[in-house]
Amino acid sequence: MATQHKELQSIWTPANIVTCVRILFIPVYMAFALGAFTIVGISYEFQAIAAFVIYMVLSLTDKVDGHLARSRGEITDFGKFLDPIADKLLVFSALLIFIEQGVLASWIVFIILFREFLVSALRMVASANGEVIAADKLGKWKTAVTMVAICGYLLVDVIALYSVDAASILLTVCHVFRAAAVVLTVVSGAQYFWNCRKIVFRVWHMELEQDIYALCQKLVETCAAKGLTVSTAESCTAGLVAAHIADVSGASACLKGGAVTYCDEAKQALLGVSPSTLQSFTAVSRQTALEMATGSRQVYASDIAVSTTGYAGPCGGTEEEPAGTVYVGIASKRGHQAWRCSFAGDRQQVRLEAVRFALDQLLRESMELS
Repeated sequence: MATQHKELQSIWTPANIVTCVRILFIPVYMAFALGAFTIVGISYEFQAIAAFVIYMVLSLTDKVDGHLARSRGEITDFGKFLDPIADKLLVFSALLIFIEQGVLASWIVFIILFREFLVSALRMVASANGEVIAADKLGKWKTAVTMVAICGYLLVDVIALYSVDAASILLTVCHVFRAAAVVLTVVSGAQYFWNCRKIVFRVWHMELEQDIYALCQKLVETCAAKGLTVSTAESCTAGLVAAHIADVSGASACLKGGAVTYCDEAKQALLGVSPSTLQSFTAVSRQTALEMATGSRQVYASDIAVSTTGYAGPCGGTEEEPAGTVYVGIASKRGHQAWRCSFAGDRQQVRLEAVRFALDQLLRESMELS
């Protein structure tokens, strides 16, 4: 019991209490904004003023809980988790009410919510990988302009009680801030992802590596069970296919060897690719991939051989075969086949995608052979 009490004391700091109160008062604000208390005799005028005041107070307390946490040295994980939720609930509640009242079009709210969810997801992914993404200046401007627009719309209802003309002028100003908020939402969201693209690609690479390892495990298991052997002939992947197979324990039972033939001369000397094939179709072609796979199978006396040749990017490529184009070939006693693939992403991404595709075809062929 003492441990639980200590844990509660560490969580329920003044800053976290303020944050929780903000969340609890959001439904109260919504009830006033929607005029829900009219049924108990409270005037619409009072409810409009109360909705504006409550929203302003809740918005200002966002600074209060942050100041309390920093000044008292009581920054907790619970607070880090709850504070952004409170901020988003406050904004979302106002936007949903504006849709209900016909003040905002649903597509505007969708853009704002879509951006917030994407950024939140990116932060979660980054946090899971030990990265902290701080809000940039453009994002802060977006938040500030959005809050001004929301408070302005709420104030319109209050001013309309006293002057319709003044309310009309304020409504026009709010529309300008609304448009600015939408533009800043799109631009800041795009900038956010551009600035964090390395994190996105890093996570993407990690998932690819996991898929590749799973394919290699299955390939080694299948080949071991059937007594099959494999070999590789790699150009753009430069030995990655063979290296990933070798990462699996027991790979020596099936992996005969691999040739890295990055230049045309190596393709000819090591794999027997015909000079006429390279001259007529270039090194990045279906014909070259087939001859590379066939040559690897002959050199290593393997049951199945896989080949890769392509433009990993960002340089290289042609109009017909742009960067990201990779040909993968398979050769076995059943015959040979090649596939043309188009992969997106940076150089490492293209190469890993090619490795995954090559391993997938290698596994499929091993499962077909008896």
